[in-house]
Amino acid sequence: MKHGIDISRHQGKIDWAKLAAEHRAGTLDFVIIRAGYGGGTIDPRFEEYYAAATAAGIPVGAYWYAYWGPYTPSQEAASFLRAVEGKTLEYGLWYDVEYEPDILGMSRQARTDKVLEGLNTLAASGRYVGLYASTDMINNRLEYRRLRDYDIWCAQYASRNTCKLPYGIWQYTSSGSAEGIAGRVDCDRAYKDYPAFVTGPLAGAAAGGAGGQAPAEPLPAPAPGQEDRVPRETHTWRITGGGKADADRLLALCDKLELYILGTVEVQHGNGPVELLNMANRLALGSSCTMRIGPATRGDLIAVLLQADALGLVVRWAIDVGPVSTGDTVALQELAAKMCWGMEEVG
Repeated sequence: MKHGIDISRHQGKIDWAKLAAEHRAGTLDFVIIRAGYGGGTIDPRFEEYYAAATAAGIPVGAYWYAYWGPYTPSQEAASFLRAVEGKTLEYGLWYDVEYEPDILGMSRQARTDKVLEGLNTLAASGRYVGLYASTDMINNRLEYRRLRDYDIWCAQYASRNTCKLPYGIWQYTSSGSAEGIAGRVDCDRAYKDYPAFVTGPLAGAAAGGAGGQAPAEPLPAPAPGQEDRVPRETHTWRITGGGKADADRLLALCDKLELYILGTVEVQHGNGPVELLNMANRLALGSSCTMRIGPATRGDLIAVLLQADALGLVVRWAIDVGPVSTGDTVALQELAAKMCWGMEEVG
């Protein structure tokens, strides 16, 4: 296993002599630098950082932050390739897909199509290419089975990684530190010896695989005590219940287990047509006017529940949580049984 960091202009001025000393001491094996973002904006410190890292003998990779919007993934990828032209990148090229509005505002299938468009354009250059994304993005917002031809650099800030795809690099914290860098820095673990097969002046003309991709390598067997650092079988559960207090209990458990949350709230209120409600009362029929709100991520979900509670409205909620390992499933099932919630597997 190799230890590294990823950086952008936000790290500011770096004391590369100190990072070089870390590299010589064997505590820093690589640096992945943001080359740019969007349609063609180069990170203002990319050239500086690349030159300093290579001068210090630290192997380098590069990433490009996706926005899409007015630009296609192919256009972004072309800008990325221009930015790294002539540079040796032993840790490859990574297409960074996160939570920008134009990325979130489409279906899972369409989003995956876009990701593959960017990756395929990069791979056609002969470079070694992979996807950077969070576990949530991969497991819940992409058709991850379609991405198996590409390496994965996965972000999950937890004691374990529950990504459903095999990954070569795990970004395990954004609150790390490194000698020579003021403030926090992202820290990564690499499970492949990238410089051993990402070689040559293009740092990507490795044999095998379409588009210059090296054949996928199995992750090494975990050392004792390190089992949580490799992918495991996971599930997504839909839990249903009612009332803000019950939702708070579920959210607290999800926070403890570091699970992704996506919820829908049904609000029952009495603002329906008076004539219809009166008729239902005369016929002794149940009636309600129900508004469905969502799906909402954690913060928006809490805001909806707070407002409904303040107005004294009856609410029912359905909250999807995941990715859940087998051990965490037991904890969820125990709480659901105790609270008489519904619970079904949805992914």
